Amino acid sequence: MNPIKNAFISICLLLSACAHFQSSSINLPRNASILAFGDNLTYGTTLSDPNAYPNILSELTLLPVTNGGKTKELTRDAIARLIELLDQQHPDFVILAHGGSDMQNNIEPEETMANLEKMIIEIKNRNIKLLLLGLPSQPQSGFSASFYQEVATRQNVPVELDLVPDLMKDPSLTADTLRLNETGNEKLAESLKNLIFISEE
Repeated sequence: MNPIKNAFISICLLLSACAHFQSSSINLPRNASILAFGDNLTYGTTLSDPNAYPNILSELTLLPVTNGGKTKELTRDAIARLIELLDQQHPDFVILAHGGSDMQNNIEPEETMANLEKMIIEIKNRNIKLLLLGLPSQPQSGFSASFYQEVATRQNVPVELDLVPDLMKDPSLTADTLRLNETGNEKLAESLKNLIFISEE
């Protein structure tokens, strides 16, 4: 392998270790609003599903959390929808959990990564705080979901790589291969709440 390419990969791996901000907190004011944006995991069983994690997170934080999920949506189709929601709602914090449908539909990882980066750039350009959630790879996709780490490293944004995959490994917490059940969503919302620090000022 080319020595320059070897060095580049080593640097990427080093930066990747720094991009996994599992224990860092997101500081939000008491009047903050949150947009949970994603595909199947975020959407739940219906957009008004009271057991979807955005609704549970709202109850736990006492902050408005918009469920910006859309079932079976590909990342290529999500960019325009995200821009519209950002411009309509002006959230203070976005939880981005997208790409599960891409993996299920065997979309090339490079395309998914590029689309996620476009979403992140739109969020960052508006000075909105962001947390990227890594989703588990789908067995039929034939590739790893480690690209979430690479996207986070490239864009220098906080990422949670293990939270959702660890929950999805437990059959007692899943509704199907792409969604959590009520108990799983409760655990996800609780973990996210623990990453949010709300200022009382």
